[in-house]
Amino acid sequence: MSCVRSGGLAALFSFLTLAALVACLLPMVNWAKHGSDDISLWTHSCGTNCSMDNPGKHDFKNERTAERDGAIAGSILGALCAGAAMIAVCCQKKGVTSALLTFSCVFAAAAVGCFVRFKIHTLDESLESGSYKFTYGFGVACVSVLFSFMGLVSSCCMRKNDGYEFLA
Repeated sequence: MSCVRSGGLAALFSFLTLAALVACLLPMVNWAKHGSDDISLWTHSCGTNCSMDNPGKHDFKNERTAERDGAIAGSILGALCAGAAMIAVCCQKKGVTSALLTFSCVFAAAAVGCFVRFKIHTLDESLESGSYKFTYGFGVACVSVLFSFMGLVSSCCMRKNDGYEFLA
């Protein structure tokens, strides 16, 4: 129980959230697949029949990829908040840790939701038959939501007062 009250469990879940979201941001981590087409947040590896262009430098003006951009932003912001929450745990700031882990959970959930919408409204509509399937990158992003929520719950169990009070 001491580990939970001192914030160790919140720091562990913050680190796991950070690691999961950073792993999801790697270009070789695929979030969806259909046949030989692999979709990550940064690239679209096509087989012989490519129906969608690779993301370019100036595609931020394209409405078809806005949800993918939202997933990227949610992953980055969720990872930043989880990293900041780890620092807040080290400083024994219960309120700041809880707030940052709440933001991390919201941003990670937004990343998952944006990619689901991108898959349904952009990827699946570009196919004549069938649909894209979620792969391990999407699964890791979903697990990051769970980790950030568990970190939020464990941060609520942190001790709010000074630890030196219990020495004597």
